[in-house]
Amino acid sequence: MTAGFQVVGSHGLLQIDERYTSLGLKAKGSMSITGPATLVVTDVQTPMLAISAPSAPVLLTGAVQSGGTVTYTLTSAATTSLDWWVFDKMIPSAGGTHGAGLQVYTADGQCAFDSTSPPMRIAGMLRLPDAPANATWPPTPGALSGPAGAYAACLSHPRVYLTDGQQPNRWFADGVQTSPTGCTTGQVYYQSHQPGSNGFGGARYMQAVGGLLFLVDVTGL
Repeated sequence: MTAGFQVVGSHGLLQIDERYTSLGLKAKGSMSITGPATLVVTDVQTPMLAISAPSAPVLLTGAVQSGGTVTYTLTSAATTSLDWWVFDKMIPSAGGTHGAGLQVYTADGQCAFDSTSPPMRIAGMLRLPDAPANATWPPTPGALSGPAGAYAACLSHPRVYLTDGQQPNRWFADGVQTSPTGCTTGQVYYQSHQPGSNGFGGARYMQAVGGLLFLVDVTGL
């Protein structure tokens, strides 16, 4: 790098350089869902959704972004109340008054860090194990823990299991559930009213590769 700074952890690995971008809190809210429900967030660039669902696992079944608007589809097998946070690239308001703080910009003028925007605090990360060949549902769950506090969770993608040729087809997938000391993955069952068969019959994993599970510290957010 020709200009800027680097942060190297005690383990000797580079953590921050000129390519670093911090995600800051963009929006937050609460909702109650029964089955599929949608959440729409506007004025975003590269959003990342974290949810806190203490009563039952919640599955993110879809995310569609059109311009600066993203529409999430969330599913739970039971009526569930949850809190949500969306984090995004930090974009200081043009001409706004920020008060005292620190802003860090990349060489191309993009804001990489703004101390006036609460950052996304990753408290833990785990790659879920892949489902073995010919395995049945459920797969090995994942869990992350931390000191007592307030936590939300993100999952890059769920492992998905389908029983084919029934009316309706039955789908099972990893959802996330939180507690004051961490998060776990849990089974979410939902139905697809797609008629007919997907061509193989029986049951199998449609997505056997385990995703990345993130524990997010949302204390004070």
